[in-house]
Amino acid sequence: MITRTFYTLFFSIVISDIIIYFTHINNLGHTLWRTLWFVPSILLIAGLVTVMFARKQFYMIDKAHIASFYFMLCLAITIPKCVFAVTYLTKYAVQQFTTADVDRIFTNIALGLGLATFAIIAIGTLWGWRKAVITRVTVSSSKLPDTFDGLKIVHISDIHASTWSTNPRDFIKIVAKINAENADIIMFTGDLITHRTSELAYIEKPLRALRAKYGIYSVLGNHDYSPYYPWRNIMDKKRNLEDLISLQKDMGWKLLNNTHDYLRIDNDSIAVIGVENWGDPPFSKYGNLPMAMQGVDDKCYKILLTHNPAHWEAEVKGSDIDLTLSGHTHAMQFKLFGLSLSRLKYRYWNDLHKVGDQYICVNEGLGCTLIPFRFGSWPEITVITLHKAKE
Repeated sequence: MITRTFYTLFFSIVISDIIIYFTHINNLGHTLWRTLWFVPSILLIAGLVTVMFARKQFYMIDKAHIASFYFMLCLAITIPKCVFAVTYLTKYAVQQFTTADVDRIFTNIALGLGLATFAIIAIGTLWGWRKAVITRVTVSSSKLPDTFDGLKIVHISDIHASTWSTNPRDFIKIVAKINAENADIIMFTGDLITHRTSELAYIEKPLRALRAKYGIYSVLGNHDYSPYYPWRNIMDKKRNLEDLISLQKDMGWKLLNNTHDYLRIDNDSIAVIGVENWGDPPFSKYGNLPMAMQGVDDKCYKILLTHNPAHWEAEVKGSDIDLTLSGHTHAMQFKLFGLSLSRLKYRYWNDLHKVGDQYICVNEGLGCTLIPFRFGSWPEITVITLHKAKE
C-alpha cells in the first residue's frame, strides 16, 4: 500500500509538472520563472523519498502525524496540478470538432477546477476531519417490545485513536456532543485504534467520560487486531490485543466477541449480538455469527454489531436479525454530491437501508486512516430511535 502510494504520487508530480511546463510555463519570457517551476516538485519528491525510506524505522507509523501531514501537502499541490493538466488536455479533443481558438477557455476552466480541488483538500485537511455531524434515523419494527418504544441508540464507529494524537481537544468536543444526546445506549462498531493500544493514551480520559443510561456495547474492527504494525514477534501483537480488550472492560464497555447480551427494561428485553471482525478479503475474518447467536430466543428483537457491512450481504441478510450496525468504510473519507467511491466496493457503505423487515445502518466513522482528511464524509454520530410498529 505504501509503495503504491509512493509511486502514484511520484509519477503524478512528474507528469503533471511536465505537461503544465510545456503547455504554459515554457511560454513565459523570463528564464528564472521557468527554472523555479520545478523547485517545489523537487522538494516534494525529496521529502517523499525520505519518508518512504524512513519506514524501515517505523517512521510511517510512529511519526504518523508528521508523515500524514506531509502526504496531505503533496496531495494539496499535486492533485490540483493533475486536475489542471487533464482538463486542459481535453482541449485537443475538442479542437478536432471546431476551428475556434479554445485555448483561453480551457485554461480558465482548468484553473478554476484546479483551485476548487485545492479548496476541497484545504477544507478537508484543516477542518473537515475535526467537526462531527449528527445523523438522525428512525427504525420501526412490530417485534420491538412496547417498553423499548422510543429507545435512543447512539451509534459510533472507527474512532482510530491515532487521529486525535495532536488534537485531543477536538475529540473531547465530540464526546460532549455524544453525551448531549442523553442516549439510552451507545453502540460502537469497531476500530478503536489504528495500530497500537498505546494510542489510546491520548483520548482515554474522554472515552471514559462517555455516558449512556444502559451503558456501552462494542465489537472489534480489523485495525483492533493491529495487523498493519510491524511487530517484532507474535506475542507482542497478542499482548497488544489483550491490552485493548482489558482497557475496554476497565472502561465499563461490554465487548461482544462472538457472543450476545440482553438489554433489559422492566420485564422486556432485546438481544444485542456482537461478532469479531468479519471482513471480505484482504481483511481478517474472525467473526462467528452462529456462535454469537447460540441460545438467542428466536422471537426476540435482535441488534447485530459487526464492523464490516460486507458481512450483512454474506450472512445476515435474510436472517431473523432485525437491525445491523456497521462502520469500516469511512465513505473513503470523501463524498461529493452525496457520492463516494466506496459504492464501488460496498453495496451498503453509509446511511440507513431497509430490505424487507431488516435494517442495516452504516456509520461513516469518527477518525481517519492514512491521512487526516475528510470532505463530505464528515465525522459521524448516528442517533437511532427505535419505534414499535403496528402489526
